[in-house]
Amino acid sequence: MFLTAKHLEGCSDKTIRYYRCNIEKMLDTINIPVIKITTEMLRKYLVEYQTINNCGKVTIDNSRSLSTFFCG
Repeated sequence: MFLTAKHLEGCSDKTIRYYRCNIEKMLDTINIPVIKITTEMLRKYLVEYQTINNCGKVTIDNSRSLSTFFCG
């Protein structure tokens, strides 16, 4: 539903693919129902992502897909 809403809002196919990829990666890693994911779980995921992928704070800050997904 989220990706459909983004499409209706006019997001490009590239942006929707980016959202899908990031959100699926996060959901696969955390591996619990979305309704039960807490802020602390997301923070832990982002720290682990940053460490594993050796990326900087800017890359993590640019991961708008997750904040958009959870905050609308």
